[in-house]
Amino acid sequence: MATPAQTPQNVADAAAIPDALPLNGVALIGLMSDGAGGAALLRNQSGEIARVAPGGSAFGLTVTALDETTAVLSGPDGAVHTLQIPG
Repeated sequence: MATPAQTPQNVADAAAIPDALPLNGVALIGLMSDGAGGAALLRNQSGEIARVAPGGSAFGLTVTALDETTAVLSGPDGAVHTLQIPG
C-alpha cells in the first residue's frame, strides 16, 4: 500500500479559510494540468462537483480558458466570469 503524500502547508492553510467559497453560485475549487489542456474543478451551490476541460460545460457555464490559478467561463447570455482559486 502506498504511503499518503503529506499535504503542503499552503494547501492546508487555504483549505481552512472560513467562507472562502461562495455558497450561492459556482466556485473554482481546483485546476488540473494533464498535458492535454487541463481541466477545472467547479462546485455549484448544491455541492455538486464537475471536472470540465476547456470547451466543456457544466452548471450552465462553458470553460473558455485556464491558467495556473484562474478559469474563465462564459454563460449562456455571453457574460464572461473569471474565477480564481481561493486563498
